[in-house]
Order: sequence, then structure tokens, then C-alpha cells
Amino acid sequence: MSLYQSVGRVNFLTLLFPLKEIISRRSDASTAVCKDYSRAEDGQWYAIKGCNSGDGNLPYPFYVPHSEWFCQSLCECIGLACPPRRIIERQSKELVFGSRFEGGVDLSNTFGGVRLDWWHYVHNGKIPIDDFIYIFSKLYPFDLFVNNNDRHANNYLVRGQMDGVSFLVFDFSNSWMSNGFPPPSLPMASGSNTIRLKDQFKSCFRGFAVDVQIALDTITSLRQIPSTKIEAILDSHPQEWLSPGDKEIILEWWNSDRNSRLDTIEGGLASGDYL
Repeated sequence: MSLYQSVGRVNFLTLLFPLKEIISRRSDASTAVCKDYSRAEDGQWYAIKGCNSGDGNLPYPFYVPHSEWFCQSLCECIGLACPPRRIIERQSKELVFGSRFEGGVDLSNTFGGVRLDWWHYVHNGKIPIDDFIYIFSKLYPFDLFVNNNDRHANNYLVRGQMDGVSFLVFDFSNSWMSNGFPPPSLPMASGSNTIRLKDQFKSCFRGFAVDVQIALDTITSLRQIPSTKIEAILDSHPQEWLSPGDKEIILEWWNSDRNSRLDTIEGGLASGDYL
């Protein structure tokens, strides 16, 4: 059995046995898309998103669970860590995307002193700037690729680990098919939250700059994902998260226009226009 066949098999089992919701409660998160939490049969809480979660806030809200599942699956392929995800079967029998709720992270347990947001620890040097540059330089070209125009500082989960911290990335609701497909032409609008955040980091963090080589390595990794892996990802989530014919459209784009989009990002990074 090949690596990709093995991955596809694991994903199939994930789909075959979705976690049943035991109880739910309304989300208190400041987000327009995640409206509920579910406590599942594994004893864990999940932030859940279904095909109507983004109604009134996104161009194509129906695709939110697919976009979340698809983008996080791609992240796993290229070495971007995300919180664990599962398919949750609600008490209504609706199958929704679930991202395991990790709770608030108090880095004062790691660094001492008063509790601060993670970016303050970058600013004061407790989190080495190079550690953040590394994860940002991988995520930024990925966000451009999947048309995530709503990246926020709070979309990074920063946790104490060993004698430092680790970064997890999440929230791809405003990505991929939720914003329309195929992805619009680049460059991404300067007023988008993703571009504004990059510019804010440049202003706030001394020594911050996108590591071009890391970003280009991300492009290379995305080029190397075969269409067989994309098909396995599409088969690994409930088919009601897509409309009839969507799977074929996505696979056709992956085999044709995917590389031209990557070429554009690569060129923008190499020229400095996207930096």
C-alpha cells in the first residue's frame, strides 16, 4: 500500500465513523462563522461549522465545511500544524466540520509575569522572531494560494511546548470555495485582512520579513501534491459538503490551473511585489 493510499484509507475511516454530538452550546467566540460548539462522544469539545454557518457573511457559505477540511488537509501535506479535526454528527443528524477546541492559551505559565497575547511575547523577545517568521513564511503563500483573505493574528494558536512555544494555524472559512471558485486573480487586495496583517507585522516587529526561501519551499511542496491525493481528500469528507460536479471541477483545476497560480505567487515573492 502506498503512502497516499494509506492516508486515503485513514481519511475514509474518519468519515466512516463520525463522532456523535452529545451536547452543544452557542459559541462565545468573536466570529461570524463559528456559531456553536459540540461536545462529542470522545469527550472533547469542537468548534463546528456546517453548510449554513457562514450565511450572510460569505459569498458562498455552503462551502465552509469543505473549505475547512480541504485546506487543513493541504496544511498537513506541507507541514503546517492545525488543531485536530473531525466530522461531527449533530443530534439533528447533520454532518459538520469540527475543529477540536483547545481553549485559551496562557503563555504566562511559560514565560511568567502577567498574561499577554502571543504577539506581545514576540515583540518583547520572549518568542524568538525567527520562530514566528518561519511559520508565517509557510502560511502566507498558502493563504494566497487558497484565497484566504481573512487571516487574523488570532488565527494562530500559540502554546507552550518543551522550553519554547509551538504554533498551530486554523480558520479557513474565508478560503477556497467559500470565496468563489476558481480563486480570483492575484495579487490579493491590499485592503484584505491577510495583506493588512502582513503589513502590520512588518511595522510592529523589529526584524520581521517574509523568509523568501521558506515561502518558495511551500510553493514547491504544493506543486508536488498529486491529484490522487486531492481526490482522496475530496472523498474523505461527506459528499453533501459539495454540489454535484464540484469534485470533477476541483480536480480539473488542480491538474491545469493550479501551477499557473503557483507561478504567479512564486513570481510575486521573487520580485518582492508580494512582500
